[in-house]
Amino acid sequence: NSVKIIDDFKSLNSPVFVKKNNLQNTNNVFIYSHNQIYSFDSSSLNHQIIYTTKNKINDIFKDIETNIIWVSTNKGLIKLTKNDGSIITINLPKEIPNPIFSIVQDSNETIWVTYKSNEIYSYSKSGIWKRFEFKDKKCHFGNLSVNKKNIIISSDIGVFKIENNKLTKI
Repeated sequence: NSVKIIDDFKSLNSPVFVKKNNLQNTNNVFIYSHNQIYSFDSSSLNHQIIYTTKNKINDIFKDIETNIIWVSTNKGLIKLTKNDGSIITINLPKEIPNPIFSIVQDSNETIWVTYKSNEIYSYSKSGIWKRFEFKDKKCHFGNLSVNKKNIIISSDIGVFKIENNKLTKI
């Protein structure tokens, strides 16, 4: 096996992140920095810029059903629609300060976001926001992950889960 160095990503500012495309049986991944997102085919090494912003990109997620790419930034939540090329900024509840830190989607197509506080928000397909709060204000939630029917959340005081609309520490 050999390593092939790709220098076409010189325009990416550090740090650089890799996120697996959620489509099954695909070689595509997303490579992104704080200001650009590329779609990258790991078998052919072909790539293209799909989004550039002056805002700081914190995380991305691709909805496999709708083909929408969700982008969490220091200015909020962005919805990229590939079919018509639209870029939509989702209005956040007033309680959510920027930046959105982590983003995932569950099997019900609900979007979940954290922003480095003791709160987690969900955004349903019907456009309804719901807040989940841990009582300790010193807790700061970090990365989100989906595990079957649970949302798993890292924090600076341990690991949490949301199951059946209830937030509990594991």
